This record gives sequence, structure tokens and C-alpha cells, in this order.
Amino acid sequence: MSTKEKLTIYWCRRDFRLLDNPALYYAIEDSNKNNTKLLPIFILDPKLLEEDRWNIGYPRRRYLAQILADFALQFKKFEILVGNPVDVFHKLTQEYKVKVYVNSDIEPYSRKRDAEVSQFLDKNNGKIISFADQLSVDKDTVSGTGTRYGVFSPFRKKVWDEFIQAPVVPKVDTAKCEYLEGTKNPYYEGGGSGVAKIKFDSGLSVEDLANKIFTIIDTNWNLRVTDDFKINLDEVLGRPKITNIWYSNEKEALSRFRDFNDNKILNYKSHRDNLGADAVDQGQTSRISVALKWGLVSTRTLKEIVIGKHDPKKSNDVFHFISELIWREFYRYELFHLPHLLNTEYQAKYQNTIQWKRGSEAQDWFIKWIQGKTGYRVVDAAMHQIANEGWMHNRSRMIVASILTKNLGIDWRWGQEYFRSILLDLDEASNNGGWQWAASVGADPKPIRIFNPYTQAEKYDNKGLYQAKHLPADYNIQEPLIEHKKAREEALQRYKYAKENSVRDY
Repeated sequence: MSTKEKLTIYWCRRDFRLLDNPALYYAIEDSNKNNTKLLPIFILDPKLLEEDRWNIGYPRRRYLAQILADFALQFKKFEILVGNPVDVFHKLTQEYKVKVYVNSDIEPYSRKRDAEVSQFLDKNNGKIISFADQLSVDKDTVSGTGTRYGVFSPFRKKVWDEFIQAPVVPKVDTAKCEYLEGTKNPYYEGGGSGVAKIKFDSGLSVEDLANKIFTIIDTNWNLRVTDDFKINLDEVLGRPKITNIWYSNEKEALSRFRDFNDNKILNYKSHRDNLGADAVDQGQTSRISVALKWGLVSTRTLKEIVIGKHDPKKSNDVFHFISELIWREFYRYELFHLPHLLNTEYQAKYQNTIQWKRGSEAQDWFIKWIQGKTGYRVVDAAMHQIANEGWMHNRSRMIVASILTKNLGIDWRWGQEYFRSILLDLDEASNNGGWQWAASVGADPKPIRIFNPYTQAEKYDNKGLYQAKHLPADYNIQEPLIEHKKAREEALQRYKYAKENSVRDY
């Protein structure tokens, strides 16, 4: 029988909140009920910081440092550790019998990491307890015929009531538990194969702690597009100003969303695609995607705020907003079951059949797309927006993704990699789903969509306000990289689509 002291651990990953945080709520409940000490931790995993496909990029490193500092200082005791998660728990289990509470993740790397930790704990007198969080609906949802859903509308119909009724876990009081004051086997400094601890006390300011964290995780900002095509984004772009940090903690995010719910949601469906409005008064969208990505709020909390004031059965705008929350569930559901989607087209007929542009011209065009130098004004404005803010309006995301894949003929995976490296609100499932949708290879039963950049600009930025805001003052590109009519013809050939008349030019 083990004589080691029992220790309850809350392992924070993408859940920087006190309301509707199942892992934190039940960790505190377990600690109080069983009279064990509580240790909240966050692990800066080198696998997510190295220069590879999971590299979280400069903007998210900067934002992570800020929200992690803010969250950590809400606890009497919180440890920020740098090291492989298995190494972290190896050290802890040398002195403690641990019970680790986590909110489960659906992304392939995270699932692999959690499986390795669980396997280690099972063999070393500990265990991991996971709670469904990123997926609010049953991950094993199937149709009446027992098949997995591949189209959104029937999926939404199936899970609607389950989503609306999904419970919200009460907000925790971080003062009402007994924390582990000091470890018997302190982590040593120096990294390597060991574990380093970021030392700080509760009296440190959020800004000072954020800077301390960032100095540890900052690195060269490189983009690995393919194994033989890498881009130094520090040189190609320069570091973003990140001018749109609308919130950096749960309280600020909830305040912003309540303002949207009170003043903008009833115009959501008709105004959400208006790029001109996005240039004035921060647009008509909720801009809550950053909070959802990092778990400053949960989709369940947002849903409760909305239905607490509005009836989705009586408002098409409200129904549409909640549908967008369920879209996130749908993409996560798909990625959970089909992790290969990060690299492979959803539709089998397009797997290894599209002849994407390759070679030096493709690389040159891709860099010009990144820099906002395609010659399509609305596209270039959007690319300058993401380069400066680490965020882009969703309509703009659809436009720039269509132009990259359809007009420039460049592989959607290249665009996915760039967005992964720069977006503050990068959610692997939504990013992948969006890119596959725009490339017409994803979970979408319709024929290919070809976005006309001039039509899109006229429809969604007819006064040019969005373009005026985001294009640099010296922008003077007169000709596009490729004329749209020619690009359209090439796209139809690339997709081997003969029925040109039935392909809508959006």
C-alpha cells in the first residue's frame, strides 16, 4: 500500500476560466471532500513550442503569456511548468499519489499526449479524470441509420436540443480549498529532459508575469509550409502589432459578449458578413472566437447568456448565432473521428487528384498572398488585417481562402499552415473545416464555389471602408497576379469539373 501523500491536480490546458470549468470544479470538490491538497498547474509543452507543424506562432505565444498570467494570479497557488507532460508527472508521482483532473481535448496531438500521460499514471499510482468540454454534444452522435454525420444541417437538427439543454457547471471560488504550499521534490531549473518551474508569487503584476512567461516561450517566427518550403515570418511580415486584444481574461470576455447579446445579436444574420461594418465600431459580430479558442468562456455559457434573453424560435438572428456555435461542435466532431483531415481532403474524389500549383511560382505567389500583394484589393486588405491583428473577419477568411485555392491554385494545406501560425483564435477543427470548405473538398455536398473578389468586395464592402482601413497608405498594385476570368477557367480544369454552367461564381 502506498504511503505517499494524496494530491489533487487541476491541469489547465485550454480552459482559462472559473465558470463552467468541469475539471477545475470537480478537482476542488474532490480536494475538499477527501481532504487532499490541491495543485493547479499549466505545462508549457516543448512539443508545442518547437519549430514544427504544431508551432503555435508568435501571436498566440504573446497572447498565451497574457491570459496564463492573468489566470494563474487568481489562485493562491498555481505552478507554471516547462517540460514534457510525462516528465512533469514522473516528478510529481515520485512524492505524491496523484489524481489529475482535465478537460478533454479533441485535437490529434492533445489526444496522443493525454493517452501517454494516462498510460504513465496508470502504471505509477495515479490516474487522470477527463471531462467533456470542447464537445458539448455526444461525440458518438449518429444518424437514425447508425452512420456518422457528414453534413451540417442534419447534424444540427439532431443535436439542437442536446446543445440547448447542455448544463453549465457553477463558478468556482478559488479561495475555498487548501493548496499545496510546497513540493517535497522541487522541480529543478535548467530544462533539458527535466522540468523547469517559472517562479513567481501572487504579488506580481499580470503584466510582469506575462513578460516573464513570454521571454521563456518567445522564439524565431518561422512557418514550415512543407518539408522543403519554410518561411521566416519575422522577415516576410515583421511581428504583428496585435492591435485587437479585446479581452485577456474571462471577465472581460463575458462583458464583451453580453454587450453583443444586448445590442447586436438581433441583427446578426443580416449584418455579420458586412466588412464595411467591421471597419466601424468593431463590426456586428461577437468577436468571441478568441475566447472560445482559449476557453476564457465555454460555448455552453454563451448559449445560456443568449437564451436567457432571446428565444431562438422567435428570432432567425438568434437561431443563426446558435447555429454558428453548433458549427464549431460539428467541425470538432468531424476531427475527433477523422484526425487525418488535417492533411487529407474530406471528399474521397479529391484526395490526390487536384494538381495544385507547385515550384517557385507557387512559392512566390504564396508569399505575395501572405504579404497582401495579390492585386485583389479586398484580399490584400484582409491579409493586412491578419498580419497586423492576428485575427480576420470570417467573411474575409472565406474570400482569401477561395482566392488562394481557386485563383492562385495553391494547396489549401499551405493556407491552413499560415493561419495556424498567425491566428490568435486558431482552433484546429474550425480552421481545417473552413479551409476544406473554401477549397470545396470538405464536408460540403454542393458543387465547387468560386469566389469573385470583385463581387465579394462590392457585396460586403461596397463603400470600401474595410479596404481603406486595412490597406497600407502606399498600396498601389494595379494588376492582380492572375486575371479572375482566367483563374476561374483554370480552377474548373483543376477540379475536373465539366459542368461549368452549374458552378456558381460567388
